[in-house]
Amino acid sequence: MNDSNFILKDFDLDNLSGQAQTTCTSSSNAASELEAIQQACRSQSQQMPEGYKVDYDGREFSTAKRQSASGEKVTDITFGFELKTDE
Repeated sequence: MNDSNFILKDFDLDNLSGQAQTTCTSSSNAASELEAIQQACRSQSQQMPEGYKVDYDGREFSTAKRQSASGEKVTDITFGFELKTDE
Protein backbone atom coordinates (compact mmCIF):
# COMPACT_ATOMS: atom_id res chain seq x y z
CA MET A 1 0.00 0.00 0.00
CA ASN A 2 1.20 3.47 -0.79
CA ASP A 3 2.16 5.36 2.39
CA SER A 4 0.22 8.43 1.25
CA ASN A 5 -2.97 6.46 0.60
CA PHE A 6 -5.15 8.60 2.90
CA ILE A 7 -7.54 10.82 0.99
CA LEU A 8 -9.36 13.32 3.18
CA LYS A 9 -13.05 13.58 2.23
CA ASP A 10 -14.29 15.91 4.98
CA PHE A 11 -13.23 17.10 8.42
CA ASP A 12 -15.21 18.67 11.28
CA LEU A 13 -12.98 21.01 13.30
CA ASP A 14 -15.47 21.11 16.19
CA ASN A 15 -15.42 17.33 16.73
CA LEU A 16 -11.94 16.64 15.31
CA SER A 17 -13.40 13.86 13.18
CA GLY A 18 -14.11 13.24 9.54
CA GLN A 19 -14.29 10.89 6.57
CA ALA A 20 -11.37 9.60 4.54
CA GLN A 21 -10.75 7.11 1.78
CA THR A 22 -8.01 4.58 1.15
CA THR A 23 -7.44 2.14 -1.68
CA CYS A 24 -6.66 -1.55 -1.51
CA THR A 25 -5.44 -3.60 -4.49
CA SER A 26 -4.39 -7.19 -4.98
CA SER A 27 -0.79 -6.06 -4.60
CA SER A 28 -1.48 -4.31 -1.27
CA ASN A 29 0.00 -5.85 1.83
CA ALA A 30 -3.27 -5.46 3.78
CA ALA A 31 -5.05 -8.74 4.51
CA SER A 32 -8.47 -7.07 4.91
CA GLU A 33 -10.30 -3.77 4.48
CA LEU A 34 -9.96 -3.10 8.22
CA GLU A 35 -6.21 -3.62 8.06
CA ALA A 36 -6.03 -1.24 5.07
CA ILE A 37 -7.88 1.40 7.14
CA GLN A 38 -5.53 0.90 10.08
CA GLN A 39 -2.48 1.18 7.81
CA ALA A 40 -3.82 4.39 6.25
CA CYS A 41 -4.43 5.88 9.72
CA ARG A 42 -0.94 4.91 10.92
CA SER A 43 0.61 6.39 7.78
CA GLN A 44 -1.33 9.64 8.15
CA SER A 45 -0.45 9.82 11.87
CA GLN A 46 3.26 9.78 10.95
CA GLN A 47 2.69 12.93 8.90
CA MET A 48 0.90 14.78 11.71
CA PRO A 49 2.58 17.21 14.12
CA GLU A 50 3.96 15.63 17.29
CA GLY A 51 1.23 14.83 19.79
CA TYR A 52 -1.47 14.12 17.19
CA LYS A 53 -2.63 10.86 15.68
CA VAL A 54 -5.37 9.66 13.36
CA ASP A 55 -7.54 6.76 14.57
CA TYR A 56 -10.27 4.79 12.81
CA ASP A 57 -13.50 5.64 14.64
CA GLY A 58 -14.83 2.07 14.60
CA ARG A 59 -18.01 2.86 12.69
CA GLU A 60 -19.14 0.93 9.65
CA PHE A 61 -17.10 1.65 6.53
CA SER A 62 -18.14 1.36 2.89
CA THR A 63 -16.35 -0.23 -0.04
CA ALA A 64 -16.62 0.20 -3.78
CA LYS A 65 -14.89 -2.14 -6.21
CA ARG A 66 -13.59 -0.98 -9.58
CA GLN A 67 -10.95 -1.74 -12.16
CA SER A 68 -8.00 0.59 -12.70
CA ALA A 69 -6.89 1.79 -16.12
CA SER A 70 -4.20 -0.91 -16.06
CA GLY A 71 -6.80 -3.60 -15.38
CA GLU A 72 -5.98 -4.16 -11.70
CA LYS A 73 -8.89 -4.76 -9.32
CA VAL A 74 -9.17 -1.92 -6.81
CA THR A 75 -11.29 -1.53 -3.67
CA ASP A 76 -11.97 2.02 -2.50
CA ILE A 77 -12.69 2.10 1.25
CA THR A 78 -14.42 5.10 2.82
CA PHE A 79 -14.26 5.30 6.61
CA GLY A 80 -14.61 7.61 9.58
CA PHE A 81 -11.67 8.77 11.66
CA GLU A 82 -10.88 10.85 14.71
CA LEU A 83 -7.95 13.15 15.30
CA LYS A 84 -6.59 12.50 18.79
CA THR A 85 -3.99 14.20 20.94
CA ASP A 86 -1.67 12.85 23.60
CA GLU A 87 -3.43 14.99 26.22
